[in-house]
Amino acid sequence: MTMDMKSMVGALAGMPDDQRKTMMTERLEMFAEMGEKDRRGAMHQMMEAVGSLPESSIRKLVKTRTEILLDFPEGKRDLLMKTHMALLMGMPQEQAMMEMKLIESIVPELTKPQQQMMQMMMGEMQQMMQPAAAASAPRPAPSPTARPTSAAANVYRAGAAGAAPRISPWALWLLWSTVALGILLVVAPFILGYSGNDAATKTSVVLGLAVTTLSAIVAIAHPLET
Repeated sequence: MTMDMKSMVGALAGMPDDQRKTMMTERLEMFAEMGEKDRRGAMHQMMEAVGSLPESSIRKLVKTRTEILLDFPEGKRDLLMKTHMALLMGMPQEQAMMEMKLIESIVPELTKPQQQMMQMMMGEMQQMMQPAAAASAPRPAPSPTARPTSAAANVYRAGAAGAAPRISPWALWLLWSTVALGILLVVAPFILGYSGNDAATKTSVVLGLAVTTLSAIVAIAHPLET
């Protein structure tokens, strides 16, 4: 089954753009019609197969997938993005970072309307990353004699003891990824060509600076778990 999937995605990457878009649209439509469990399984197989291809082939598939999602209705697009992000965060960090860089690199090649939609999608991806990461983080079993404490109380106690709360490597990577997304928001008006819109530019820059600054402060202030 895995070999068949690898052969399929390899063939998709070698197709002409129009033919590849038609075939991938049919595949994504099929994913959207599946139940959650079946959709996760099918998309996981496809993402693993895509990850085994050369970067140039991955880039073609990521670009085509992005163009298709931008054309999909919002509900269908959000459904597929939510599943994709949940699966991506369970894969090696190198693969997740490479995909984010590839998405960023193809933005200038999109049409102006697609670039504006892409900015919205990046914001949606950032929002999806936070709750998914929190839900997937392992929780230690409570001690029978321990009193329940809030996260705020734990942070306060750590601060009172003179040490910042420690975070996992994945949480640290997520923070720096958020920093990267914040930087993208700052430069988006100038890359996507809407810097002439003062209100939109101001909103994007201010929001990007806030996200970048806060995420960087948290990432720097909290040491890794050992």
